[in-house]
Amino acid sequence: MEPAVVGATASALAVVLSNGSEVLQTPLGSMPGWVPVGVSVGAASYAANMIKDRVVPQDNSNQVIATLAKPVITGGAGVAALYATTGGNMDSDSVRGAFILGASSELLGSYIFDKAVSKYIN
Repeated sequence: MEPAVVGATASALAVVLSNGSEVLQTPLGSMPGWVPVGVSVGAASYAANMIKDRVVPQDNSNQVIATLAKPVITGGAGVAALYATTGGNMDSDSVRGAFILGASSELLGSYIFDKAVSKYIN
């Protein structure tokens, strides 16, 4: 459920940052830019959860690595999604923006999930 909240957060941030006006051409046709952003960041968040749980040691000695793993993985996946949707036509500002969008969506979405959503699920 947390990756869905992270994806929704990414979609909301994408709408705010682009004023809701960006339209992307995808293999599925034209769609608002926030749709593939939310889907790709949500999927990246799910993958980051799996990687963090299986790769990053769960002991206290690597607490910094465990804390930073999910935002870094999700930010990197945001860059990969941008690369896939643009066919590799990216400048450094776009790469930086995609990484920041993915990482900040992971941090903000996880916070929203932990503080608000998870209380109603359990």
